[in-house]
Amino acid sequence: MSVHLMEEEGFADLASGERKSNCLLKIIHHVCVVAIVYELKQNVFEMLECREDFKDYFVGVKSFDEFILRYTTLIQEDWKEKYREKLDFQNIENEIMKKKELYFEYLQKEKNETYSWFSTRIFPNEWTDEKREIIVIIAPEKSRKMNVQKEFVMKEALRLAEKANKAKTEFLSHMSHDIRTPLNAVIGMTTIAKIYAGNREKVEECLEKITVSSKYILALINNILDMSKIESGKMTLNYSPFSIQKVVGDIKTVISPQIEEKKQKLQIHISDDIKEYYVGDVIRTKQILMNIIGNAIKFTPSGGTIYFSVISTKIGMKKDTIRFEIKDTGIGMSEELVKHVFEPFVQEMDRSEIVVEGTGLGLPITKNLVYLLNGKISVESQLGKGSTFIIELPFEQIKIGEEKKSGHSKSSKKVKPEFPKELRILIAEDNDINLEIITTLLEMNGFIVESANNGKEVLEKFKASIQGYYCLIFMDVKMPVMDGLEATKRIRQLDKKDAKTVPIIAMTANVFKEDMCEAEEAGMNDYLIKPLDMELVLKKIAKVLGIDE
Repeated sequence: MSVHLMEEEGFADLASGERKSNCLLKIIHHVCVVAIVYELKQNVFEMLECREDFKDYFVGVKSFDEFILRYTTLIQEDWKEKYREKLDFQNIENEIMKKKELYFEYLQKEKNETYSWFSTRIFPNEWTDEKREIIVIIAPEKSRKMNVQKEFVMKEALRLAEKANKAKTEFLSHMSHDIRTPLNAVIGMTTIAKIYAGNREKVEECLEKITVSSKYILALINNILDMSKIESGKMTLNYSPFSIQKVVGDIKTVISPQIEEKKQKLQIHISDDIKEYYVGDVIRTKQILMNIIGNAIKFTPSGGTIYFSVISTKIGMKKDTIRFEIKDTGIGMSEELVKHVFEPFVQEMDRSEIVVEGTGLGLPITKNLVYLLNGKISVESQLGKGSTFIIELPFEQIKIGEEKKSGHSKSSKKVKPEFPKELRILIAEDNDINLEIITTLLEMNGFIVESANNGKEVLEKFKASIQGYYCLIFMDVKMPVMDGLEATKRIRQLDKKDAKTVPIIAMTANVFKEDMCEAEEAGMNDYLIKPLDMELVLKKIAKVLGIDE
């Protein structure tokens, strides 16, 4: 029907821009489960449509790469890698330049745990030298049989169960090189500190290295726990200003004892075009690099060399792409292993000359973290000659002076909060060693400390105290007799003027968000995760007491 005929029949307004857009959106709503507009060059997107049962998967998603990472958790295992390859930036550009459209089908999990056929269709919205904008539509493929045969589902369930069982067995049997690496630095530096007990400068140097290594162990444990979040697409990132030079220095401190023990050489090169500060997730970046360098050390014989270079490959208006290259002269990998090296628990069968310890999760975690940071990772290797891993990560540039505001300037010194004298803190902690540590550190900073061994005891002490006697309560969450959550609820219910206002800070080894929500709902003001960082403890105290740092 032509526009002329439409006008004659009284439908002229159907062709108007706004009405046309509304009609198209209604069509999209009925046909698609997800529809987005994506700008390739800027890596940003706008969600046009998202079916209700899909929305939870994309909460907090800020980039197209993160969108793909989360969506692939729904795709059947055999199709995941192919899907990632299809939606690679370069592949999209190449396909659209040739065909003007990209279309493919795959199996996707539904809410009832069955698999159905879905399709992704990509076509250009606006395609110029300055702009690369595409429309991505994900829809059920009704032209094929929607529900996969029951036999397939049963086979898939059996395959996943066998894979999970094998993964569990191998995880337990190979645990855990990743933790032993920094732990070796802690034990080694402790031994050296004892030998040089009379040399203050040497002891302080050892203590500094112990601090760096133990913080890495803590970060690593947190990231192992986060593996489930990566697989479910719920991993969160924490961006802040950081120094690449300092990251490289910290990594060198952790791995130096191993390098020396194996009589290896470590050559580090940081190019001059690397800026002093960038904005990125420093913990994830460190973990990625430590996993790769740790493997290089592990699979390089004594006397070998590890090369670690950092260069800027692409300098943009707001972001730089930083290339990390880790090369070794180790035993290398076969072509077959290179194909599967990023899969969980994959090892070369003929590497019997090397004693292998490790979780078998290092490289899979690394690959997923690189994808999550919108980066790329590749490997080149030759059996008997060594391997080269290349990681490219984008980091936001930071304006001159912003690093000072964030406390990351070399010249800036951390200022400890000034607290009034004779502030009294009540600590609820059932572990004697943990209690001794926090008590000693608080007393060293001028606080008066009283303690209780369980929630019931802290409740009774607070109830019996005069108003304002305690300026703060540190509450362990898991304790005998009465736990910290119940104790906090009962304190808040007391008929006492300061019961609802006394600050209560949770102290716990529970790291998950739901645990933090439970603490908040119980009436706690803040949350500290063990092992405690004293600098953070003092900041939290200053915050809840309203004291400027």
